[in-house]
Amino acid sequence: MKKMLTMILSGVMALVLLTSCGGKEVTIDVNTAADTLKSNLTYAGQMNEQSGEKAMQNTYTELDASLVAAYKGYVSGDTTAEEIAVFEATDETAAAAIYETLEKYVAAQTELYAGYSPEGAQRLEKSVLKQAGKYVVLCVSNDPDNTAAEVDKILK
Repeated sequence: MKKMLTMILSGVMALVLLTSCGGKEVTIDVNTAADTLKSNLTYAGQMNEQSGEKAMQNTYTELDASLVAAYKGYVSGDTTAEEIAVFEATDETAAAAIYETLEKYVAAQTELYAGYSPEGAQRLEKSVLKQAGKYVVLCVSNDPDNTAAEVDKILK
């Protein structure tokens, strides 16, 4: 009996240790995250705020809005290709689908800008697209050396 109790307690302790060693769940506010990227990085163009489903759908036409719980972004009013997009998805599976859609979006935008704005195409090639949990962040800035670090800080 004592041996059985020891084995059960060992199993429970192992389970607790394994579940506590998992990565912490990321929770961010999309408004604060987008504003932070706007203020902490440099942009060649004037960045115009976007929020809400209609603004999101105008920019990301291939994105299924039902996957998005919250969104805030900024887009350049100039032909600089700069933008910020911060998404909170409904769950991690939805975030993966948003990520995939944004990968295709960036590829299409890069091809488009290559024809008339080589600088814009270069910015898009150096864009940062990351997912953490149910959050997805896309950032195209005039400051590619610092963009990844800023996005990483937000997604910690």
